[in-house]
Amino acid sequence: FSEKDLDQSYEVNFPGVRPGMTLREILGVLKSTYSNTLGFEYFHIPDLKKVEWIRSRIEDPGFMPTNREKLMSVYKSLVEVDTFESFLGSKYKTTKRFGVDGGEAAISGMKAAIEKSVSLGVEEAM
Repeated sequence: FSEKDLDQSYEVNFPGVRPGMTLREILGVLKSTYSNTLGFEYFHIPDLKKVEWIRSRIEDPGFMPTNREKLMSVYKSLVEVDTFESFLGSKYKTTKRFGVDGGEAAISGMKAAIEKSVSLGVEEAM
């Protein structure tokens, strides 16, 4: 693209792209969406509606939290799970137990779901 092309406005239907953004701005949104350090695998899901639901959320530039406090909260929750797992491994070495290996993110996800539920008025969860 030429510099003139990059400064021209385009109408694009994509999450996070506002009407009238320049090609330079659109490319910035696309780079932040597709060229980051986080990836998702969801094309193994056979239900196209579910795939589109996931895609519409993860392609939105606002999907990833940028608030330092929120990121630290997620990090602390991951560290707590990992620390507890290490404690159980050292305390009960010979006891058969199920760990959270690979499921640490699920713990953070469950915590986020519960917090969101509370903000929406849920009073009890099992």
